[in-house]
Amino acid sequence: MDKLIRVDPALLRRAAADMARAAQLMLGVGARVGSAVEGASGYDGQLQSEVSAIAGGDARAVNRLAQELESRSEDLQRIAEGFAEADSLEASGRVALAATIRSVVEDGYDTSSIPTWLKTGARPPWMTPKLWSMLPEEDRRDILASLETEWLAYVYGPVRGEYSPGARLDEGFIVHLYLQGVLGTVPVERVWESAAQASGLEFEAYLSEATGIRQPQVHAWLEAAETHGFRQVVVFEEMAGMLWAEQDLEAYFGYDAVGDWTEDDGDGIAGGVLMIAYALAAATPAADSPHAVFKQVFGGTAFTLKGSGLDQGWYCSAGGYGWQCEPLAEGHMSAQLLAHELGHTFNARVSNNLSDRILEVQDQVRRDELLIRFPRLTPYSELGRTEIVAEIDGELVHVSGLPDQGGYERTDLGYATLGSPWQQHSIRWDANGNTPNEDFADMFLGWAFDGFSDDAAGAARYDWMDANMPEWIAQASGELDLTWFEPPAP
Repeated sequence: MDKLIRVDPALLRRAAADMARAAQLMLGVGARVGSAVEGASGYDGQLQSEVSAIAGGDARAVNRLAQELESRSEDLQRIAEGFAEADSLEASGRVALAATIRSVVEDGYDTSSIPTWLKTGARPPWMTPKLWSMLPEEDRRDILASLETEWLAYVYGPVRGEYSPGARLDEGFIVHLYLQGVLGTVPVERVWESAAQASGLEFEAYLSEATGIRQPQVHAWLEAAETHGFRQVVVFEEMAGMLWAEQDLEAYFGYDAVGDWTEDDGDGIAGGVLMIAYALAAATPAADSPHAVFKQVFGGTAFTLKGSGLDQGWYCSAGGYGWQCEPLAEGHMSAQLLAHELGHTFNARVSNNLSDRILEVQDQVRRDELLIRFPRLTPYSELGRTEIVAEIDGELVHVSGLPDQGGYERTDLGYATLGSPWQQHSIRWDANGNTPNEDFADMFLGWAFDGFSDDAAGAARYDWMDANMPEWIAQASGELDLTWFEPPAP
């Protein structure tokens, strides 16, 4: 039979006071010992070591013991006050809340870390006084009862860890309420950081535990936001939106990972998707959100690992549908490779959408004019007829594209590496490497990750992409205003 342990807060308070007095007495003893040792300096200090040995080394041991006793006294006082508060709540019929207070006090927190408004039955801080006063008493009680239920879920859930100095469970509870959809306004970054501290977890580990999103994907999400100048609250809003929609990352961003990809492969795919989504959103400030603009451009994309195919070597091929890889690609997927392949898909989406919208034009003359022009408007075509140059040592140097003498010429200039990770299909791989198709796919990768070399050539590649991407994003996103493309002058 289980034994019920009773705690008498009054006895705990008295014991805590006794311990505090004992600690003060010991500190006095320590001071006297220290004084005696310092005074034993006769015969050129020969007596000091003897007196120190008799005194137990020096006064530090006594002081450490006194400090430990003082700390235990404070703990006992905290427990006494917490259990007294819990007893009071239990007497008023709030048994569940009382139980959680005892639980968190036992873990090292004091009751100031528990939301005051929850204990006192006062107005929740996110509700205006006017609104709270207009609510019938019965509705207020129902709201507070519901919030107490959420408090239980938080206290006994996975993200309430052990005590750490300065930890605030109340702010952790606010984050919990937001992720549960109780609060409509995203808490500021400081509150999330405090909530992580209250959990006893590192920040990314806390976000993973609180949201159920794998930690490598949490890291990629935060990295994408930082790379493209978004505040972390945008990430928190997107994560919460995904939870509220009861979707995983694939469904929320509108792609499918098809086949027996490994867990690490899935993280690589997610990392590339997230970085591209935030790059697209940064280039289109009017976009609703990173996940929304990604779905507009790449919705329905499939990343397929084939079940059968080449038994030696592997490669991936992309089109408007997405891309597919040979079976031996399993275990090799990376965020950078994903971005390169989506560069090819992006060009196909621009081309396909332009063609579809033009074919809907009723005026045949205008339709024919646009059909003649649209192939030149795709990323491959524009790169193929443009020369990108950079000023290096006072001279304009060819970086990529169409030089004066004609014929496409790609160089390594502007890329941070000669091969992987920042060139997924370099000029030294095969003849296709020296084409606008593969050059653009690697430039799409470099633009999405801000991954070009830190020099004039890298800036030239990035600037060329940055100048063109907003128009291409619009051309790939479904609805299209064809009045952009003025008819040629007569």
